[in-house]
Amino acid sequence: MSYLYYLIYKFTLLTPSKNEQPEHISNMVLALILCFTLFAIINILDYFDINIFVDIWKNKILFIAIYLSFIVSGYFIFIRNKKYISLKKKFDSESKKRKIRNIVLISFYLISLIIINFTIN
Repeated sequence: MSYLYYLIYKFTLLTPSKNEQPEHISNMVLALILCFTLFAIINILDYFDINIFVDIWKNKILFIAIYLSFIVSGYFIFIRNKKYISLKKKFDSESKKRKIRNIVLISFYLISLIIINFTIN
């Protein structure tokens, strides 16, 4: 999860939003991706007739509460005490081979997430 945050943060630094607190923008995008992950898990469970969490997505207030809890958690994990700077230093110093491997894994995760959310109903 920290590498995904790092990639989102690095991408945000390349956009015009780099002057608009990119650490917070990255946190909000990561929270959205985590919500899509939760949605994919619920879709998979629903596909196999395991209807445990189906009501989460029908209740907008509960969905917003989950999204906000992801944002607050991300704040404490990545932003508080400027932890994102140490993450940036850590991942910037990685070898090129390791960076490529991590980017491939994150890309596979995001593509799988998109496929699951749009194909399983």
